[in-house]
Amino acid sequence: MNSTEVDSSKGPQQRGSCVGSNVFCLTGVCFGFLCLLQISLNITMHLYYMKQQHQEQKQLLINYTDMAAETHELLGNYTDLLEERDQLHTNITDITEDRDLCLDRYRSLAADKAQLVTRYKNLAAQRSNLYRNLQLGGWIQFQSSFYFFSTTKLSWHDSRTACRQRGADLVMVTSRAEQDFLSRHLQRSWMGLSDIDTEGVWKWVDGTQLTYGYWRTATGEPNDYSGEEDCAEYEDFVWNDMPCPTPREWTCELTV
Repeated sequence: MNSTEVDSSKGPQQRGSCVGSNVFCLTGVCFGFLCLLQISLNITMHLYYMKQQHQEQKQLLINYTDMAAETHELLGNYTDLLEERDQLHTNITDITEDRDLCLDRYRSLAADKAQLVTRYKNLAAQRSNLYRNLQLGGWIQFQSSFYFFSTTKLSWHDSRTACRQRGADLVMVTSRAEQDFLSRHLQRSWMGLSDIDTEGVWKWVDGTQLTYGYWRTATGEPNDYSGEEDCAEYEDFVWNDMPCPTPREWTCELTV
């Protein structure tokens, strides 16, 4: 008996049982394959997510480092701003104190100015009264001085005393303009010049030494004739030395 015969000798129930077994095996294999595929997919997804998470953590760490540096820089800037604020407060305090000092100084200067203005007005009024009184008293003004020309004759010393009693002194000629002015009003008069202290050293009554004069050169003045000529007089547009006790008219000068 051959195999064909043997197989054909099996019944339908036995053949159906073999087919069902093969389907079940195939289903199990497929399910196992699907499980393996799912596991592989899960592993792949897990590795991918882990890689992504690592990259995100790395980026977060970089961001954190940058933020830490920025925070440190901001803290430094904040500290600098606090110092600048404190310095500004100090400057404001100093400026306020300086302003107050300036205001006090300004008020003081304003008060001084008011006093000076009042004093100036008073002095101007006094000067006007003085000018008026001098003019009424026979004084003649030239530039910043007033001159009194006497009509009486006295010695040089008495003439100076008379001028001092008037608040003035014997005239001092300090410019060509003043010399020309006197020549229009004088012929012969004592002036405030002498070498009484030291012979040959001519000084004005204020103590200053003569540097230039209008002496009569034709007769070699000052010549100290007879050794007693120690006082200067104005004579015919020039100067001459004379004995101090000689009576002469006299001229006073008052500088205002």
